[in-house]
Amino acid sequence: MAFSVFPRSFSLDGTNGLLVKFPLKEKQRLIILFEVAKRLESGRIYNGKELNHEANNG
Repeated sequence: MAFSVFPRSFSLDGTNGLLVKFPLKEKQRLIILFEVAKRLESGRIYNGKELNHEANNG
């Protein structure tokens, strides 16, 4: 999942901006979940494989 909007406190891979560790703090988790949700189509049901693909490739 490549993001450039996250604060430096998020654990991102420096080479490609991928999230390498899900944050422990609830507020930070919500930021990530909202960003992933923006990529999803409203009303569509995703299976696990599709959800992982959207979250990683957006």
